[in-house]
Amino acid sequence: MVIDKETYHATGGHLLVRDSILEDMALGQAFAKLKVPLYSIPHRNRITFRMYAEGFHTLFNGWSKNMALGAQRSSLWTILIISSIMTLSFSIPIGLIRSLAAAQLRAGLFFGAAYLVFAGVLFSGVRRIGAFRWWSSLGFPCFALFFVIVLARSFMMQLLRLPIEWRGRRVQIK
Repeated sequence: MVIDKETYHATGGHLLVRDSILEDMALGQAFAKLKVPLYSIPHRNRITFRMYAEGFHTLFNGWSKNMALGAQRSSLWTILIISSIMTLSFSIPIGLIRSLAAAQLRAGLFFGAAYLVFAGVLFSGVRRIGAFRWWSSLGFPCFALFFVIVLARSFMMQLLRLPIEWRGRRVQIK
């Protein structure tokens, strides 16, 4: 989101959404209500930034803060697609490991090929939304596990009403 300084201060900026969990979405909605023009600009890799430049801890807390609420607001279709991707992200490597451990060559070749195809499909998608290297898609089982851990943590913190430390403030996950 890019906004000029004068408009940001005139509208109240992040003060409008200081109690929001998904502050970026809430800020966009607040700006829309205030008739601040909003645009989506296809950037074709002309705009770059690094999310969570502060490191892993900030990323882990940031995603934990947002993920349960995002999942609850998702459509059934979105949940089915993500669940299918997660199922493949675990079942393909598990099948590969099992077939290799049992010395089942055909199954090993099948799951090995499926692993490479799935990594390729993921890469073709993620390269459109970020600056990812081809080999990062090969680590998809690790990323899927991270996703599940963050999602479980987010729901647990929400269920137990535990606050999370986020950029110098304590945020209650609602």
